[in-house]
Amino acid sequence: IIVELVSGSAISKQAKYQLAVIVKNDMYYWDTFRITESNDGYYKITTEGNPKVVNRRKHPRMPIKNTCNIRIDESGDSFDGKMVNISAGGFALSSRNVALHDSKGQHVTVKINNFDLGSARQLYGCVIRVTDNDGEFIVGCRMLEERDDIKEYVKANYSE
Repeated sequence: IIVELVSGSAISKQAKYQLAVIVKNDMYYWDTFRITESNDGYYKITTEGNPKVVNRRKHPRMPIKNTCNIRIDESGDSFDGKMVNISAGGFALSSRNVALHDSKGQHVTVKINNFDLGSARQLYGCVIRVTDNDGEFIVGCRMLEERDDIKEYVKANYSE
């Protein structure tokens, strides 16, 4: 764990802080922890008790790397990209096409190339998150409805 302090911020020995650490889909949350500074300039985090564990998503997401064709339904823009992951309730994809930059809230149609589950080769979703990673846009989408076929596919083909 890396703790980064903003310039000018101070550590209080009496204060109790809250800590959340995300590992895969799970968030480990401690109500209190303490930060102390060591002599070598590093900081030590000490937690109290066991963390609360919260799964951030309803369905597990399986990483996939298939190429895909992405169409932004509202504008009609169509371009190539790459799938990042898929679940029964959503998917993520990436592309360097700048049309994705302002696509939050828009609907997309995605055609996944060479995907084993034929019924899921074409997906529809609503963009809920866009992250610009040095010109590569990583887009998270919620599907318009949950897909039991994808749920079973992920269950059969992915172990976290």
